[in-house]
Parts: sequence; C-alpha cells; structure tokens
Amino acid sequence: MSKIGFSSAIIILAFGALNFTCAPAALAQDQSHEDILNLLTNGVWHFEGNGWSNDRVFQRNGTVLVRAGNARGVIKWKIASGQVNIIFEDHIDVLYLPIDPKGTKGMDEHGNDILATIVPGSAGASSGPPSALDSLRPMGQPAGATASSMAPQTAMDVTGLLISKKWRFDGANWTETRVFKMDGTMTIEGSDREARWQIAGGKVVMAFKDHKDILMLPLDPKGTKGMDEYGRLVIATQVTDSTPATAAAPASSGAAGPAPGSGSSYFGNSNGNGPATTATPAPQ
Repeated sequence: MSKIGFSSAIIILAFGALNFTCAPAALAQDQSHEDILNLLTNGVWHFEGNGWSNDRVFQRNGTVLVRAGNARGVIKWKIASGQVNIIFEDHIDVLYLPIDPKGTKGMDEHGNDILATIVPGSAGASSGPPSALDSLRPMGQPAGATASSMAPQTAMDVTGLLISKKWRFDGANWTETRVFKMDGTMTIEGSDREARWQIAGGKVVMAFKDHKDILMLPLDPKGTKGMDEYGRLVIATQVTDSTPATAAAPASSGAAGPAPGSGSSYFGNSNGNGPATTATPAPQ
C-alpha cells in the first residue's frame, strides 16, 4: 500500500509540474495580438541584461526607440512564434509571451536572460495610435501627468522658452549646447555648425544641411523628449545659468509649415551625433 501511495504521489507531482510548465503558454494564448500591442506601446520599458540596461519605447508602426549608445539604424519589433522579436541591425533580442508590465522575461543574442519592466509612471500614458513618445509623462512632472494634460503651449510660449536660455541636448552618445534665436536660426556652442528651427506638426524641428532633429511639444525646461534618426531618445534640458539668447528681428519661424532646409525625415543628426546608416525598409 505504501508503494502504491508513493507512486500516486509521484504521479500527482508530475501532473502538477506539467501544469506549471504549461501555465505560461496558456497565459500567452490568452493575450491577443491587440493585447500585446497595447501593453508594449503603453509606456517606457526598462531592459536589464547581463551587464547592461537601457530604456525602450515600442511604437505601433513596428519600430522601437532605444536610449543606448550602441543602437544603430531603424530598430523594429514584431510578434512571431509566441515571442516578441526586437530586431537590431546585427542581432535580435527576444521577449517571451505573455507580456507582463511587472516583469517580462527574454533572451539576448548570446542566450543570456533579459528582464523588461514598464517604468513606473509611464504606464497608461499612451492613449491611442500616436507614438508612445508623444504622450509619455513629461520629465519633471508628477506621476499621472501626460503631454496632453499639461497646459497648452502656443507658438509664442514655445518660442519664448526656446530663446530665453540655452538648451543642453543629450543623445545616446553625444552632448551639446544649442542656442535658439528669434530669427529662426540656431547655433551650437563650440561648433561652426548652424541650423534653422521652426514649430511644425506639434514638434520643434531643427533642420541642418543634411538632417533634422526634433523635440516633442509641449516643451519642459526640466527635460523635453525628442528623437534622432536612429530611433534613439534625445533629451533637451534648459540650462539654468545661461543668459537669454540675443534676439534678432522677429520672423515667422514659429508658425506651422514645412520645416526649413532639407532632409529625408524629421528624425536625425549625423554630424557628430552618430554614424550615418543605410535606411532600413519599413516593417511589414
């Protein structure tokens, strides 16, 4: 009888282990494509790997914004074979389904574990199809605040903030100080490069000869998010100890309309802000 009882216990434990093993798969099946899409694009995700970490923003158009110095080219993501593939130019990171904002496991290109969690305060910031970056909680604002919940900024408000002081720009692997002028021009301290700026399409567009950078509105002096051409986050912070920029004769640079200068997109800088790359086809 004791042998029978012992064998039964083993069988029960085996079934229990099997059910536990199958539980994640069952949960993954419970998450529809739309569920996964909504979870991933609902804020900023912090990734922790073996000796590295970075923040990523998943966008509904199939691209990923990454704040990391080694991020190059257009980074894409797609759901395939029960996992989320994050596709870089030279490797693929994986997140396993189901997606859990409190902690989703994955694997890097070397087979090491990854853990991705949604950044506190950014969950629920995205309200629909627009880019998650466009509606994230502005830096320096209390939890629950979003770009859309901040006081509206007119073109005059934006212009006043830009020209009142210098702005420090921090990219994935570069930093520089920019001075905005009322006549629609912009200079970079310590450089002979110049650009033109204007407000267009809910963004501040900074057009150089061969590329364009953007900042998302509304402007936050404590930290305004933007993007470069590689899909990497850019943060612009107003420099508190600078004097107001010298204003020239007012012009219409603050009005909405086509961005000055030329360039292939609103995302970019290649002069000292990272190597140029070959464009990657849009995700299918």
